[in-house]
Amino acid sequence: MGHVLDTATHTASFEWAEVYAACRLHLVGISYARFIEAPEEVLNRLGMHDALEIMAAGFLPLLPAQAKVRQEIDAPKPVPKVTTARFDHKKATLRATGVRALSKWMSRAS
Repeated sequence: MGHVLDTATHTASFEWAEVYAACRLHLVGISYARFIEAPEEVLNRLGMHDALEIMAAGFLPLLPAQAKVRQEIDAPKPVPKVTTARFDHKKATLRATGVRALSKWMSRAS
């Protein structure tokens, strides 16, 4: 469920050169010539789909490395399998007994 950049809904108008510079795309080896071919696609692929919205609010968009981390955090995670392991009451009783014996010993030692 990736986000899609929709430039038509943004009220502020930015030159793509401003967006390229603000997003610091040169840090990830994307040239302006490559960016300008499909700016929305590049921003979406890098997880910077909200760059124009952030810029319209007067802030700098995420750095490419920050956007990558956000993509990793937002990525769907596999649901862990739930095991139906049986509870071992004997082990739990032994542990509880050991704790009681330890607490009796501790009170005598003080």
